[in-house]
Amino acid sequence: MEIEHDWIMSMAKVMDEGFPTLEHVHGSSVGVELTEIESLTAGMTGLCRQMSSAYAGRKPRYPGKPGDMVRNHVMGAIAEAAFAKWLDVWFGGTIDTFHVADVAGVEVRWSSKGDGVSVRKDDRDIRVVGLTGEPPRMTILGWVWADDAKLDDWWTGWSRSYRVPLTEVNSMTSWKKNT
Repeated sequence: MEIEHDWIMSMAKVMDEGFPTLEHVHGSSVGVELTEIESLTAGMTGLCRQMSSAYAGRKPRYPGKPGDMVRNHVMGAIAEAAFAKWLDVWFGGTIDTFHVADVAGVEVRWSSKGDGVSVRKDDRDIRVVGLTGEPPRMTILGWVWADDAKLDDWWTGWSRSYRVPLTEVNSMTSWKKNT
């Protein structure tokens, strides 16, 4: 099988620079700009989620260093608010609602690395959207159907979830077609 030289050079460049970025995959990012009050409101929701979990004695779902869970809860809630703003729907900011979609029937996942979209084992028959960034600017990475994401190659044992690489994530331009 003959492989084109340009393709090899492109892949070598990606390997030198790390994981493919949204720009490598889709050509542009989908940004959402949050206001200060939107970020503060969502951040307080995340903090409330963390305190509720801590005082209820719930163990973290994912391993991490001290302080990671506070950041993950806060940034997860901020990602939900950003996605809700992009959809032009209300950010509910719920606390202690487990196994219920985050925003408008969609699971929202935030990642500090922005290298893919995480799908949990128990995500079923639902779309999962990935975001990255820090307030005020969040970036929507794309989306996947949870059931399509559960491939052995994408399983990350350390986080007990599937990590769908950006090369396999649906762009947000396809969102309306699949609602």
